Amino acid sequence: MEEQITIKLLDETSVDDQIKIYAESFGYRGSIDKLKEFWMEKHFNNPIDKSAIFGAYVNDELAGINAYTPMDYSYTGRVIHVVQSCESGVAVKFRRRGIWVKIVTYAMEYFKKEGKYEAVIGFPNYRNSYPGFVKMGWLTLFNEENMLMINNGPAVFGTKFPKAISWIGKLAELQKIPMSFKSKKSKYIVEKVESLKLEMENDDKISLNLSEKWFDWKIGYKNHDLYSVRDDDKIVAGFVVEKNGLDGVRYLKLIKGFNYCDDNKVYREAFIAFVEFVFKNREISLLRIWTTEMDKYKKLGFIHMKSHVNPYIVYPLNEDSRELLADPEKWSVGLLDLD
Repeated sequence: MEEQITIKLLDETSVDDQIKIYAESFGYRGSIDKLKEFWMEKHFNNPIDKSAIFGAYVNDELAGINAYTPMDYSYTGRVIHVVQSCESGVAVKFRRRGIWVKIVTYAMEYFKKEGKYEAVIGFPNYRNSYPGFVKMGWLTLFNEENMLMINNGPAVFGTKFPKAISWIGKLAELQKIPMSFKSKKSKYIVEKVESLKLEMENDDKISLNLSEKWFDWKIGYKNHDLYSVRDDDKIVAGFVVEKNGLDGVRYLKLIKGFNYCDDNKVYREAFIAFVEFVFKNREISLLRIWTTEMDKYKKLGFIHMKSHVNPYIVYPLNEDSRELLADPEKWSVGLLDLD
């Protein structure tokens, strides 16, 4: 029988097959029920819009997937609608047949014809999918670097956590320090909250559109928390974190920081107060950040994981948007949402 590869847009009816491909591709060993819950929340219950998940069928069997999640950015008062290439994978027995390239090519043409979005963005694996995206005409804007701060080194060292992180755990254990900075007794009050005031920042730069839907999406997840930092009754900063776990190591990933005080020194002090607050829980072994501002976070005690790089790439879907979206200087890149 001649092999036939068909690409189509998937829906909830094939979720079990979708997460099976994802779990196999990424070596997922956790609860399938939790993975399915995450998948439904992220891709089908997103208040911004449902994800577009494309699947490749070889004859009648799902062989590969690529999910594209809607994200809203803003620039000079207008909203820029984009989709972000997220989870993707090809079943082992169907690899080396060009299936992933076929899915991405199909998706780009689909979004062009649909006319709903101005661009597709992505943060691909530098060694795996990134070269393929470049060959298909995606533009590289800059690199997001991985920064870590260790809270509980002994909990990290000796686990099955990736080797590149385990040696840092050993280093922290030997140094006998949970963090590289220690502040005086903080005057700031840090609290976990349900919402923060919405405020468009860096209006002359392309940045996340901080809409109510964005907050509903992020804080609606069971694995996201929102914190406010106050000086008396005045909120000076806010932080969104994603709660993660890998091989028994619990850690936080900083998704977004909000500076409400327009004072970099105050914001830095508020950030330190926030880190010390969440690190009171020794079960949280480390804090992870993807950023372009390596020097800024090194000064605060973060360790630069030079081997972990995520290129920030974009594929403009129309010529009207290309000049703006292809210019790295137009983007606010302190912290970006890497979902």
